[in-house]
Amino acid sequence: MNTYLGGFIAILGLALVVFSFVGFGSCTSRALEVGRDIGAPLNRAQVAAQPEDMDMFMEKVQKGMKEHGYTSGHSRPYNQNIDSDFAVQYEAVVSIRERLAQAIKFDPASIEYQTSIDDIRGTMRELVLSQQEQNYWKYWWTTPAIFLGLIMLIAGIAIGAQEPSRRY
Repeated sequence: MNTYLGGFIAILGLALVVFSFVGFGSCTSRALEVGRDIGAPLNRAQVAAQPEDMDMFMEKVQKGMKEHGYTSGHSRPYNQNIDSDFAVQYEAVVSIRERLAQAIKFDPASIEYQTSIDDIRGTMRELVLSQQEQNYWKYWWTTPAIFLGLIMLIAGIAIGAQEPSRRY
């Protein structure tokens, strides 16, 4: 009886580990997509030399936020405030693009141009888009499930390896 019970627990544990690794892979894949579509263009916008280039990268950020559904809701299930509000973050990206459109109209040699570009760069540098945090909260269950599956696998093997008791 112990052999069957141990084997059953071990198989369930192995299935849980495999399922968890698939979930972990999905989390990683999604994180790479979000980083490519939102994080990388934001980083490039911060160091772009021309406001036209900055706007092009911020357009990619805005498009990425729309594609991944980061225009409303919060990035975490707890402590939902203005820092974790995707709508506020999305509006900040739209505002930066509007300010870039105004900066493009200034003469590049003027003080207004330099001041506005520096101000926009500072805003972009301080802009925290919490899309990666939301991704990790979506797949929070993978780590505990992997450990639970490993414990079940080891316990199942240990139970199944026990010698059956003999009754005479």
